Amino acid sequence: MINPKNADNAKAFETLVFYSEKSAIKPVIAFAKTLEKYAYGIINHRRFPIHTSRMEGINNKIKVIKHKAYGFHDIEYFYLIIKNAFAYTN
Repeated sequence: MINPKNADNAKAFETLVFYSEKSAIKPVIAFAKTLEKYAYGIINHRRFPIHTSRMEGINNKIKVIKHKAYGFHDIEYFYLIIKNAFAYTN
């Protein structure tokens, strides 16, 4: 279930789940089971904090440019507009 490369994160995670399950509080136990269910994704996100928000923003910006450029017949000009829109971003 848990990748051995993430040993430190996995150990801390397993400890949290262990003590949560030992408690007699039902919502805490339910939460621990949910954490255990999604452990792989949570630990990997901790190791590699990658998300898609930047790509979503780029796609949205291209859609806006495409909408503004409706009617242009020159695809090269469209590509230049897109390149210019991202020329000053990181």
